[in-house]
Amino acid sequence: MNPYIYDNSPDKGEIKLKKDTRHYLQYRVRLNNPLDIVHPENEVILGDYYVPKSRTIHPLMILVHGMGDYSRIPCTMLARKLVKQDIACFVPYLTIHSKRLPKAHKSDMPYLTPQQWFEVYRVSVVDIRRIIDWTSVRDEIDPEKIVITGISFGGFVSSISMGIDERIKAGVLIVTGGNANKISWLSQSNRYRKKYPRSESEHNSVLEKYRQYLDEVQKFGFNNVDAENISYYSDPLTFAGKLRERPVLMINAEKDKYLHKETVIELWEALGKPRIEWISSGHVTLWLRYKTVYKIVTGFLESL
Repeated sequence: MNPYIYDNSPDKGEIKLKKDTRHYLQYRVRLNNPLDIVHPENEVILGDYYVPKSRTIHPLMILVHGMGDYSRIPCTMLARKLVKQDIACFVPYLTIHSKRLPKAHKSDMPYLTPQQWFEVYRVSVVDIRRIIDWTSVRDEIDPEKIVITGISFGGFVSSISMGIDERIKAGVLIVTGGNANKISWLSQSNRYRKKYPRSESEHNSVLEKYRQYLDEVQKFGFNNVDAENISYYSDPLTFAGKLRERPVLMINAEKDKYLHKETVIELWEALGKPRIEWISSGHVTLWLRYKTVYKIVTGFLESL
């Protein structure tokens, strides 16, 4: 089963100029979501598209935010810097952003049911794929140079998107780990353990079943294995093997209270041990080191 399959019929979308600066144009873009959507707030894919004014063919960077509206700020900061280096950028509003968050989820976030979280990931990944459909046929974009950068939840979405869609040629995963059940179990923040309590033996059983699923995915391929637990479809580890042949950069926080180092290393190893940079910060305070992060990201892009 592949829950990220969708109708990729052409969509011209709606594009409106939002800002005209010396170096770039910024557009607000609206695309139709091709999924059979449960919530009306997600019928439209919304985002900002930054296009350099230089008359050349540009690579594209898709910058994917995490949970909380504030997490979109570093995405826009990066976009405004990268576009001045002749890199077109697209910054979507995901379904977890207040502009698109379904009313039915507002009172429950972040404690959604497994089915609700599955739909959040499904909508988000298809958003990214639809953005690629739209941008890759535009005259100013080089479809062979599409890169994705994801922050936290956005890093999960980016990992899945890369695993599903080979049009993404490289990825930057910022404060991202793998094995979601282990992440919640080892996290210094115990809010999820309080909300969804289970014994250590139950936890170990969950991990063992997931490991068996990963072994089957490696043998038979993601599309040929049914998941016993719906959360398997939204875990970066499930898709890590598909990223091994493409350039990946990981940037993680040394003092991350949400992502235990073990879960970061597990994803890093599954990805084939790509370049990883550790920043002396916490999960959220990483962006106090914005200049360092920007330098690392641009250095990676120059190496492609």
